[in-house]
Amino acid sequence: LPLDRIAALVQPNELQRAALDELATAWVAARDTIRTACPTQVPATAAERLGLMQTRLAAMIKATDAIAPPLAKFVDLLDAGQKAKLDALANERRAALAAGQRKDAQAPAACEAGYDPRYDVQAQRQYEQLVQQQWPAGEIASTLRLDDTARARLEVLQDTTLRTMETLSACPSKAEPTPQARLTAVKARLETMLQAVKGVGDALDDFEADLSDEQKAGFEAIGPKRGA
Repeated sequence: LPLDRIAALVQPNELQRAALDELATAWVAARDTIRTACPTQVPATAAERLGLMQTRLAAMIKATDAIAPPLAKFVDLLDAGQKAKLDALANERRAALAAGQRKDAQAPAACEAGYDPRYDVQAQRQYEQLVQQQWPAGEIASTLRLDDTARARLEVLQDTTLRTMETLSACPSKAEPTPQARLTAVKARLETMLQAVKGVGDALDDFEADLSDEQKAGFEAIGPKRGA
């Protein structure tokens, strides 16, 4: 939260400054909530990694809830000119972030205006390839000597993972006009991600339910070779 830049731009009065200070305090508390969800040890299994993702996403949702009231209070105290300056700062920071992402990836940012990977055939193939890398069905089935039931559950796991990746690749149709609306959109995105991760976790639990300890160990041994 660029407090100094915000204060320099909007030149808050005493009441606005107090509200900005409240927002800053809430921001630090929200940041600490997310940091607390960081693991002290690297998760050992796929199920544990998915569980960690759920914990982190839940912490971020909690953080957005904590920020929302003081943010609304501060913005509501600003006049039209101050709000315009605040929006200009937000647009500047988004543009800088997008430029950095394009430079790092040497490719169009996933959510640039007019670009949606769901409708890009090449992107779809890349998603499918990534799913194959994460859950290489043929290798898993042969190495673990899966029966027909386990093979079917593995297919469900693959399909669930692919649908999740497609869902998370969806880009917003437009930028929200206010800080409050943007924060609401962030929360909605996090909630979508959380539900998606839970879906993959449920499919993984179903797949592993009837595996022997030896098969589970074999399954975990396959993943790390691909950096999963």
